[in-house]
Amino acid sequence: MTIAKKLWCLLTPRHHRAAIVLIGLMLIGMVLETLGIGLIIPVLSLMSQGDLVMKYPALAPWLNDFGNPAMSSWS
Repeated sequence: MTIAKKLWCLLTPRHHRAAIVLIGLMLIGMVLETLGIGLIIPVLSLMSQGDLVMKYPALAPWLNDFGNPAMSSWS
């Protein structure tokens, strides 16, 4: 018997359900974290463009809320 099966046999039925829920939540968290890390570079590339508000006027309110820094201050 493998170690995983031995550990599973030690759990009660109530703990079986809790373990399945925990594994499911861990998978959801892993996907969300991967998406979050994967979006860092595209967001940074968008924010580094000087004419971002001209290209995407719908982003203007959010950029103002975040305090869109002037490109001249980056150099």
